[in-house]
Amino acid sequence: MKTNLNLETSIGFYETYFMVLPFYKTSKDAFNYLNNEIEFITGQKPYKNYKEWRNKTSV
Repeated sequence: MKTNLNLETSIGFYETYFMVLPFYKTSKDAFNYLNNEIEFITGQKPYKNYKEWRNKTSV
């Protein structure tokens, strides 16, 4: 398991999302937590909302 993830990259966000997912009741709650934490750290949100993130990460 990787311990250093770059949360500003899509893959880093994606992997971290699945790490925090078990701690939240819904997938949107986990997404919002992670998106807000990254905004707090970097000053900008990586994604506008859950729907945008799902559209960009779905195959």
